[in-house]
Amino acid sequence: MSTAPLPADSSTVEIVTVENGKGAAFTEEEELANAERNPNKVVTTRPPSLGYASIVLIIVNRMVAGIFRTPTTLAQGTHSTAYTLLFWGAGAIVAICGTHVFAEFGMTVPRLEVEGAAKESVPRNGGEKNYLEYMIKSPKRLATCLYGIPFIILGTAAGNALICAECLLRTSGSEPSRTAVRGLAVGIATFACVLHATSRTGGIYLFNIFGVVKVCMLVTMFVLGMAFAGGRFGGPDNIASDNLSIHKSTANALDSAYGYAEAFLAVLFAFGGFNQATYVLGEIDNPRKKFKPTTISTVTAVSVLYVLVNLSYMMVVPEKDQFKNEPDTVAPLFFARIFGPANSGKIQNSFMAFSSFGNIMVQTFTAARVKQELAKEGILPFTKFFASNKLLVPRLSTSDQNASSAAETSDATPVGALFLHWVFTLVLIVATIPGTTNASYRIFVNLYSFVVDALFGCAIGLGIILLRLNKRVKWSRKSSSNSYISLSTALIFTLANCFPLVAV
Repeated sequence: MSTAPLPADSSTVEIVTVENGKGAAFTEEEELANAERNPNKVVTTRPPSLGYASIVLIIVNRMVAGIFRTPTTLAQGTHSTAYTLLFWGAGAIVAICGTHVFAEFGMTVPRLEVEGAAKESVPRNGGEKNYLEYMIKSPKRLATCLYGIPFIILGTAAGNALICAECLLRTSGSEPSRTAVRGLAVGIATFACVLHATSRTGGIYLFNIFGVVKVCMLVTMFVLGMAFAGGRFGGPDNIASDNLSIHKSTANALDSAYGYAEAFLAVLFAFGGFNQATYVLGEIDNPRKKFKPTTISTVTAVSVLYVLVNLSYMMVVPEKDQFKNEPDTVAPLFFARIFGPANSGKIQNSFMAFSSFGNIMVQTFTAARVKQELAKEGILPFTKFFASNKLLVPRLSTSDQNASSAAETSDATPVGALFLHWVFTLVLIVATIPGTTNASYRIFVNLYSFVVDALFGCAIGLGIILLRLNKRVKWSRKSSSNSYISLSTALIFTLANCFPLVAV
C-alpha cells in the first residue's frame, strides 16, 4: 500500500492506493477495510491491468491524428518536399528518444515506501507531473502547480472534438455552421466522458477497436499512393520522380526561421502521443517487462507508417499544389486524385472523423488520470471528489464468492476527474464560437504543443541530463537504463524541444 499525504488543513485527505497486480504491492482485505473506515483517506483500488494491446493502441490512437493536416503545415512552412520528409524523419527520432526518456523516468520515480520495505520504484499514473515533482522539490507544490494549471486547462479534447464534429457534418452532406459544429463537438466530448465514467472496460474496448482500424487506414493510404504512382487511378508516373528528386525537391525551399519552427512544432504535435502510456503507468501490470519495449516498438512502428504515408502524398500530389497558400492542400488533393472529386470529400472526412474520435477517447481516458493525480496533491478544491474512483453503475451480483476485488471494481472510474476534464473541454469549445474550426483547432494545437509538449518536454529531457551528471544523486543506481543511451536520447530530446521554443 502506497500513500501520498496532502497538506494538513481542514480538507486534508490521505490517498491510499491498493495494488494487486504482478510485481505490485498487495494489501490484505482487512487493511483495505480499515482504510475505508477512516474518513480522512481516499481509497483507490488498482483496476485490472492494461495489456500489451491496450498499451499499443493508446499510443496509436493518440499519435495518429495529425497525419491529415500536419503535412500542409510542413509544406507551407518549408516549400520543399525533401525538407518535409526530413522533418518527419527527425520527428520520428525525437519521438523514439522521448519515449526512452519517459520510460526511464517512469520506471524510476517516484520512489515510495512499500509495506515497510526498502525504497523501490513504484509506477504511478501522471507522467510529467511525477517527474517534475521529483526534480523540483522546493518550494513545495511549485512543480505541481506549474504543470497542473496549464494541463488542466489545455489538456482537453476540445480541438479534436471540433474537427470530428465538422468532418461528421461534412460526411453527412451538411454545410457545417459554427453553432452546429460546437453543438455536435460538445455532444462528442460528453459521450466520451460519460462512457469512460460509467464503464472503464467499455471505453478501453472502444478505443482499442478504433486503434486497429486507424492502423489499417494508414496502410491503405500507403498502398493507394503506391498504386497511383504505378499508373493506377489514372496516375502519371512523373509526380513521384519530380517530388522525390534530390535537386528539384529543394529548389524552392524557404529561408524563414519562423516557417521552419512552426513546421517542426507541428511535427512534434503529430508525434506527441508517444508519452500517453506514462499517464496510465499505474494501471499497467508488470510494467518493467511490458512498458519500455512495447512503447518504443510501437512509436517506431507508427513513425515508419507516418513516413510511408507522407511518401504516398509525394507520389500523388504535385509539389506546386502542396505549397499553395490555402487552409489544407495536401490530404484533400491526395484523396481527390485517388477517388475523384465527387467522392473524395466524404472519404477524407470519414477518415478524419474516425481518427479524431479515437484520439478523443484515448485523451479523455489518459488526461482524466493525470488530473486525478493532480487532485491527490491537494491543489484543487473538493479533493476527495476529484481524487477518488467511484462506481457509477452498480455491478450485477455474482455467485462466485471467490471473485477478486479487482474484478468487482473493474468499472470504478475517476468520475470527478472526468467531470473536470469535461468542464474545461466545454469551456474551450464554447469560447471558440467566433472563430472558424480550422483556426480554433490550430490555436489549440499550438498552445498544447508549445506548453505541454515542447516546454515540459524540454524540462524532462534536461532533467535526465542533470540527474545523470550529478554524482550526488546517484541516478545510475536507481535507473536501469544504459548511461550512454540515456544521455544521448535525453540530449536529442532536449535540443529538439528547445528549437521551437527559441525560434518561435
